[in-house]
Amino acid sequence: RGLVTYEREDQDVLFGRDREASLLEGRLLSSSTTLLFSGSGVGKSSFLRAKFIPEVESVYTVCAYAEWAAKDPYVALVESVRRQLHVDGDGSIQSAFASAASKPGLLVLDQFEELFQYHRETEQLASLIGQLGLIVADHATDIRVLLSMREEFLGDLSACDSVLPDLFNNYYRLRNPSAPLADRKSTRLNSSHLGI
Repeated sequence: RGLVTYEREDQDVLFGRDREASLLEGRLLSSSTTLLFSGSGVGKSSFLRAKFIPEVESVYTVCAYAEWAAKDPYVALVESVRRQLHVDGDGSIQSAFASAASKPGLLVLDQFEELFQYHRETEQLASLIGQLGLIVADHATDIRVLLSMREEFLGDLSACDSVLPDLFNNYYRLRNPSAPLADRKSTRLNSSHLGI
C-alpha cells in the first residue's frame, strides 16, 4: 500500500509482526513509559493501528493520538482521550481514564516527533511534557504511555530528560519485516486467490 497507513480494519491484511507485538507488549509491563522508534517508512503507525492496539485491547483501555499541529497540543490530547473514552465534561487524562476504564490505561502517542516540529521551545511543549510526567508518576490511575517516533528525531527527546528520565531504558526499535516472511505470506496469498 506504499505510504498509506494500515488501519484497524486492515488487521487481517497486515501480516507478520507477531513477534514484535509480543515483545512490545512485554515492554509495557516493565515500565510506565515505553519508546517505540524506527526509520521512516518502516510502518510504525500501521503496526500500531492494525496489529498492536487490537491485540492489547483485551488487557488495556487504549487511547491513541497523532495530531500534533493543534495550537495547544495538551488540550487537544485531553479532548481526544475524553472523546475516545466517551467521558463528558472536562478534567485531566487521569480522571478520564479513572472514570471510564476498568483495565489499566494505555496512551499511545504516535508520530511524536511532530510535537517538536510544531511546538519546539514553546510553553505548550513544556506543558504537555510536564503533564506526561504527572501521568506516569500517578500510580493510582495505572496508565502506561507509549511514545512512537522516527529514529532521526530521537535527540528531541532531550526535552523530556528531567520529566521522563527512564525513557531510553525501555524501548523497542521496529525494523523492516524480513524478506523470507514477506515471501511466505505472498505465496500463501497468491495460492488462496488462485484457489490452490
